[in-house]
Amino acid sequence: MRLTLTSEEFLAAWLLRRGLEPLRTDCRIMREDGIDLPGLERTAMEAWFSRQLHEAPAWMLAPVDISAQARLSLLPDGTGHVTLPPGTVRVLSVEMSGWNRTAFVVSQTDHPRYAAQLNPFSRGGTNDPVAVHTTEGSLLLYTPAADGAITRLEAICEATDGIYTFDSSLLDTIPKPEFLP
Repeated sequence: MRLTLTSEEFLAAWLLRRGLEPLRTDCRIMREDGIDLPGLERTAMEAWFSRQLHEAPAWMLAPVDISAQARLSLLPDGTGHVTLPPGTVRVLSVEMSGWNRTAFVVSQTDHPRYAAQLNPFSRGGTNDPVAVHTTEGSLLLYTPAADGAITRLEAICEATDGIYTFDSSLLDTIPKPEFLP
């Protein structure tokens, strides 16, 4: 089930899953000069979620079509260069008019398909396109169809405006604190 949570709702679910909520109410004395537990846990939550955006299976996250925000231009060697919108973490699939199939997406420079794109004779074409997601936040398309346009560009993007969207099963992967059994 897909969840859409505000930052506060996500923090409440995070604290509950980590065993840090609800707090005990049977204490007679309460102190308010201790550590900022919600602040510490919010930092841990954001770091964990950022890691999930890079590593978790796509079905656990909220892929979005960013083709409307992507800008395609052609480089002198015939390679397509796509400027991705800010906050794009991972590209999942690319479809273009004139291509016979969805592009094979590569993000690691040590992948054999990445090395093949450096040679104009072994590059992907319209029958077997390849998309390389660069560390500079752009996408290189090998090789765009003549007068082709991006019809679908599915990606994982960072949370915007404090709104987190993901599958509820992602909550089951929240780690327990080391001090809890």
